[in-house]
Amino acid sequence: MATTLQFRRGNTATAAAVTGLVGELYIDTDKKTIRVHDGSTAGGTILATLGDTTYIGSTAVTLNRASANLALTGISSVTLTTTRTLWGQNFNGGANVTGDIASAGLISQAAAAPTIASAATIAPTTRIVFVSGTTAIDTITPPTSFTAGGGQIVIIPTGLFTTTTSGNIALATTAVIDRAIQMTYDATTTKWYPSY
Repeated sequence: MATTLQFRRGNTATAAAVTGLVGELYIDTDKKTIRVHDGSTAGGTILATLGDTTYIGSTAVTLNRASANLALTGISSVTLTTTRTLWGQNFNGGANVTGDIASAGLISQAAAAPTIASAATIAPTTRIVFVSGTTAIDTITPPTSFTAGGGQIVIIPTGLFTTTTSGNIALATTAVIDRAIQMTYDATTTKWYPSY
């Protein structure tokens, strides 16, 4: 005849109140887990199982069984033990990285370059943009991120437009279809400087 071994057991509230002997196991019937006792800690130490939430201090830690993702709840900020550098900016995980990107190598655009029609004022929102039409461009609205220090965009003409100096463009130009114009914005002069 088989012998059944049972350990002391109880719901979470009961288990939390027990101070077991050193090495004693206690079954938490609500959490369906084991608590290991050390002879002095009320409730013992809970052994986490996949999908369970356990606590490190007041921080809830959950390991999702299906995706193996770790979730931390109740933490206002988690930081790296050692600060790293991300594109020339110090990063420890406690805040977003802002500022200039330095030593990044190639920079890619997240989506295909859009086409905007030439007009007295254009407002590109991506690093690379196609510009169609023949209307003269007087002003290029700089992206918000350029207003502090400047930046560059690339305009690829698909129409024979011109630029004038009556707005914020420093040099009048005539577009050549499919020949990229690199536009550099200087925040001090608030002018765009075309490559041709």
